Amino acid sequence: MNCESCKINEIEVIEKNDDEQQPYLLCKECHKKLVTLSLRPLEWYNLAVIHSPHESYLYDDFYDDGIACAAEEDVIEAEKYPCPTLIDVCNDMNDLLDYCMTKYFVYEEELRHFAMFDKEDLNNEIKNRFENTNNMLIKSRLIEICGKCLGRVCQEWIIKLWENIDMELLVSISNATAYALPENEGIQLVLDALDKISYKELPHIAYVCLYKFNSSEVLKWIEKKVKSPVKDQLGRLAAVSKPDWDIISRWIDMGRPYSLVALDTLYNIMPPAYKSEVHEELNPKLLNPISVELMTAKLKEYESIDSVPRVKRIVKSIIINWNKII
Repeated sequence: MNCESCKINEIEVIEKNDDEQQPYLLCKECHKKLVTLSLRPLEWYNLAVIHSPHESYLYDDFYDDGIACAAEEDVIEAEKYPCPTLIDVCNDMNDLLDYCMTKYFVYEEELRHFAMFDKEDLNNEIKNRFENTNNMLIKSRLIEICGKCLGRVCQEWIIKLWENIDMELLVSISNATAYALPENEGIQLVLDALDKISYKELPHIAYVCLYKFNSSEVLKWIEKKVKSPVKDQLGRLAAVSKPDWDIISRWIDMGRPYSLVALDTLYNIMPPAYKSEVHEELNPKLLNPISVELMTAKLKEYESIDSVPRVKRIVKSIIINWNKII
């Protein structure tokens, strides 16, 4: 093996990073560039393909798509060693996979190019790469691409991942499951795994694992699991799980903690002030609403019983934004 960065010189230095199982394997020259944050773009890219840009020394605090922005020494002839562009890699499956490993996020712009390749070839290549890396960030990205680009084609592999699941990959496997498996089967696998999570961590983890299912089945699970203190993430999850007025009304009648989740659900159906890809993708709405006057009266009645500042604030916001909710 040659240096992971320049791919020319022999390996002379093993440098630890955030992933103890996968250190950097470098020549002396590239090691110096790594620790002084002065890698040339292609040298950064080669490392990010293997380790991801989320590892130590490669973060976006130090590099902007491979361009050193916090170098402690001069970056020599950087312009002669550019990172590949999407145009450079889009016609080669392996080059495109490499490219996607170097990104903090992958978007439709990158993913749509995988459609030109044979799905079984892509499935096999992803599985091969998965088995030949110890890097959890790379594994997670491979699972993400598999789910989004292959859907039911990768169903068998996703089920196999569940059989001996590494909880570090729970979120990525759950999200891929939403694409790869039938809804009821997939949701149940995720819910079984969430039973192992403490309630303190559960609302956040449940949200990131379940929101892509966009399923009313999730509402039944929330009703079974919710308890005080109520975390906002449960309302965010319910908002993208096809809530209807009947369940919102019933939760309000049940009182705390269900009533707080009901209010959070309505509040989180509204588009957030900041750009939200989740909102743009799922476009949540309250299903089967009754008249605005009757729904407002219901909220006002509850507010008169539970008149804490949190409730007053949310009820006021909901009432003036019914048009964004229904």
